[in-house]
Amino acid sequence: MGGPQITVLIDTYNYGRYIEEAIESVLAQDFPAEEMEILVVDDGSTDDTRARVGNYADRVKYIYKENGGQASAFNRGLAEARGELIFCWTRTIIGGRENCGRLRICLRSIRKRG
Repeated sequence: MGGPQITVLIDTYNYGRYIEEAIESVLAQDFPAEEMEILVVDDGSTDDTRARVGNYADRVKYIYKENGGQASAFNRGLAEARGELIFCWTRTIIGGRENCGRLRICLRSIRKRG
């Protein structure tokens, strides 16, 4: 397979104070890093979100867009995503090492039915 199995899409707008926790939560998943793409779509933040995401530049693709609302941020992320499955990670999902592992199980099931 050429690309990642899963894209984790994090949208943000002026949540710089929380974005590192969200990224760390994704990185802590029990899922191989080489099979997971992480996208952060910044919906026009005016805080320090960009700088904080920059600390993870080796693992996270950062996309900045003008403010248009959460749906437009997700739409932009969906257009950029390369994974077979896309997991929209919202601020209410912080934690839970098994989230991406569950997606892997779903992906295997889909492939078997294929």
